[in-house]
Amino acid sequence: DRYQYAGYISTESTFFDHNIGVATQIGLHRTHSRTTRRESDVGYDVVRDTASGSYIPRSVGMSWRVNPWLQARANWGRYVRVPNLYELFGDRGGTIGNDKLRPESGVNRDVGIRINGDVAQIRAKDGVAEVVYFDNRVTDAIVFWEVYNRVRPFNMGGTHIHGVELHGGAKLSGGLSLAGNLVVQRPKNTSTAIDSLYFGNDLPHQPRWQVELRPEYNRGRVGLFSVANGRGRYYRQPMNRLADRIGAKWVFDVGVRARIGEYLALTAEARNVTDVKEFHSRYVPLPGRSWFLTLHGSSQ
Repeated sequence: DRYQYAGYISTESTFFDHNIGVATQIGLHRTHSRTTRRESDVGYDVVRDTASGSYIPRSVGMSWRVNPWLQARANWGRYVRVPNLYELFGDRGGTIGNDKLRPESGVNRDVGIRINGDVAQIRAKDGVAEVVYFDNRVTDAIVFWEVYNRVRPFNMGGTHIHGVELHGGAKLSGGLSLAGNLVVQRPKNTSTAIDSLYFGNDLPHQPRWQVELRPEYNRGRVGLFSVANGRGRYYRQPMNRLADRIGAKWVFDVGVRARIGEYLALTAEARNVTDVKEFHSRYVPLPGRSWFLTLHGSSQ
C-alpha cells in the first residue's frame, strides 16, 4: 500500500523598484510506501518498506534585472524524490521494477543570464538568449541500466551532473523564425560505496550533449516547420564498456500547416524521417518513421 501527502509554503518579494526578486519555498513531504511480495524460496509474503518517511524540500531563487534587456538569475534547492510505481514494479514490456529502491535526494544549483530584445542588424524581433550553468549532486540517484536486454532501476550511491545549457530564439525577416536548445554536461558517477568500481564513469543512459533546433517559416495561411533532435553517445551500463556504447544520433521531423477558413487548420507531419531505431536515453526504442495528418478546430 502507498500514500503520500505534501504541503508547501512559498514567498515572492521584489526590491529596488522590482529590479531584484527573491523567491523561497519550503515544504513537508510525507510518504508511506510498503510493498508485499510472495517469495517462492521461503513460501510466505515478505513486506518491504524502503521509501517511507518525512522529507523537507526547500529552495531559494534570486533574479536581478540589470537593465531592460539583461537579467541575471541564480537558484538553489534541496529535494527528495521517492521512487514511483513504474520504477518499483516496472511494466510488462522491457522494464523490470525494483521494490528495494530508496528515495533519492540531492542539491541543485544553477546560475545564468538572459538577454532579450530586437537585433536590428539582422532584422530580428523578440530575440532571446539564455546561458545557464548547472551543478546537481544526488545521493541514491535512481538510475536505469540494462540487465539481460531489459532495463531495471538501481540506486547509485552518488552522482554529479554539471554543465551548461544554452537557449535562444528570434523571429527573423520574411516569416522565418528559429529557436533552439543545447545542453553540454558531464554525468559523473561519484559513488564511493559498493558501486565505487564505477567511480568517474559516465552515468548509464546519460549523453554528454543534447541539442534541439526548431526552424519555422510562415507565409500567409501556410507554414513549414521542422524539429531536429541530436544527442551524444551514451552507455547502457555503468561499466562504460565499448560494447555497451550507443553512438551519437540525430532525429528529424518535418511538417506543413495550413489554415482553412477562420476556425480550422490542417497539419501534415512526418516524424523520425531518417527512421532511427534507437535514440532516446529513456530506455525505449523509437517507433520508426511515422506519418500524421491532423485537423485542428477552434471556436475563437
